Amino acid sequence: FFGLGCEQWPVEATERAREGESSQQFGEIAKVKVNRTGTIYLNGKVVTIESLKQGFARLKQGNGAVWYYRENPQGEPPPQAMAVIQAIIDAQLPVRLMERDFE
Repeated sequence: FFGLGCEQWPVEATERAREGESSQQFGEIAKVKVNRTGTIYLNGKVVTIESLKQGFARLKQGNGAVWYYRENPQGEPPPQAMAVIQAIIDAQLPVRLMERDFE
């Protein structure tokens, strides 16, 4: 599901170099993480799915994008991870699936 239509992004130095690139292309980058237990983080802070959706609405108005990371991507996703993906789709935001945690 996550692999369909998504590029495989390089990691390490190339990923860091692209951070600056992406910041120039988009108004704001929202860094979203879902951990193994389903806790949702937005830019390092724990959020609810409802507050995430509100943030995505503001992000859309400002030409923003989402960088998404999920712990244990090969494992079964928690329901919250699927809710986050649906929220990204509903907000029609560009998304980059990250291979490494933001922290």
